[in-house]
Amino acid sequence: MPSLPPAIHLSFTTDGDGPLVVALHDVGRPSADLRKALKPLLKHHRVMVPELRGHGESPSPAGPWSIDDFASDVARLVAGEGGGAVMLGIGLGGATALALALGHPGLVAGLVLSGSVIVQLASSLAAPWLATRGKDQRLAIVIVMALTLGGLFGCLYAPIEGLWGWAILLGLGQGGTFSLALTLIVLRSRDSHVAANLSSMAQGFGYTLASMGPLAVGVLHDWTGGWTAVGWIFGVIGLSAIIAGLGAGRSLYVQVESEKV
Repeated sequence: MPSLPPAIHLSFTTDGDGPLVVALHDVGRPSADLRKALKPLLKHHRVMVPELRGHGESPSPAGPWSIDDFASDVARLVAGEGGGAVMLGIGLGGATALALALGHPGLVAGLVLSGSVIVQLASSLAAPWLATRGKDQRLAIVIVMALTLGGLFGCLYAPIEGLWGWAILLGLGQGGTFSLALTLIVLRSRDSHVAANLSSMAQGFGYTLASMGPLAVGVLHDWTGGWTAVGWIFGVIGLSAIIAGLGAGRSLYVQVESEKV
């Protein structure tokens, strides 16, 4: 057992029976949200949801705090359970889980989110290069969108035992779609002026629309009590993106003219 630095005693809940899953919430978020979201895991797993320092009923010692302080708190808790935990984290919880895995690898059995993010790096670099090798980018768009949708639906509905593989598939798709979208802005512009204006329009509208996504998904989940409706919406959005991508992927320029002002 690795030696652990001083840490505080966190408030936590434990439910279910089976392999240990430790879920860590984001900054300012109640742990009850995670407990509700992870109910399907309770059939075959023991789910522990701590309240990070400064949250809920956990102590709030004098600061400043570093991410290693959060990780040490959770490491002490996981060590008391015998280690071998699969770590799930959102935001601050994700950073804490990663710091715990790096500092105390003997306590951690898996980090699903880190695998997803790491493979995004590979696909984000490879997708634009591969897409520009053909006569247009339509096939590349269909491939990366298929990877994204397949990984997403696998994470939502497939058995938990295969979650690692589905997360990697999702990461490959997400990295490829983002970098390919930025590449298309350049490929469809005749000059830098058109590219700048197309980029500001596409990214300004896109990020504004995307910022509404987390709220909409949360509201829909609370309204329906499950992920089925959310999955259908993701499917519709994905198919719409493929249709739009088949148009944007053609070897054509945007039909505008740049004028110096």
